[in-house]
Amino acid sequence: MTANETREAIQPHHRPRWTKWLVLRALGLRGWRVRGRFPKPFWRTLVVMHAPNPWQVSWASWLYPVESIRVDPQCDEPVLMEAWSAGKCVVFQTDGSPTQMAQAQAWAKSCGARITLCAWESKRRFFHVHAPFKPSKHADRDVHYMTRYFKYFLQNHSDYE
Repeated sequence: MTANETREAIQPHHRPRWTKWLVLRALGLRGWRVRGRFPKPFWRTLVVMHAPNPWQVSWASWLYPVESIRVDPQCDEPVLMEAWSAGKCVVFQTDGSPTQMAQAQAWAKSCGARITLCAWESKRRFFHVHAPFKPSKHADRDVHYMTRYFKYFLQNHSDYE
């Protein structure tokens, strides 16, 4: 399936609204806050997330407006295209390295997807969601932008090492 076929009007698999409400309340009871929002037309999005604990990736997946799948760095493009054609978003957990940022940018560029950056900060207990952006024709600029975003979460907090 090509990027043009994926861009056609595909019905996203929306989650019930009560799931997001429930997870937000549960995170609030644990002392966590969410900064930023996931946009409603979210189905053709690559979520690049940095989470120091495994439970954080699972809980964040319930905040997305659509169903999601997790991919690893060895994933190939047909898997991504299949997920997006099914109306889901793709979650890529990263350690913030420039090579992984370049890989995420290349995936999004080749498949015609948006990139949403997310990170958990344990010290101040918030989950930050960056606004989605389209990859540009300058891959090095996009990689620098994403690396600079994660730099705060990687340098200032020992739980991200």
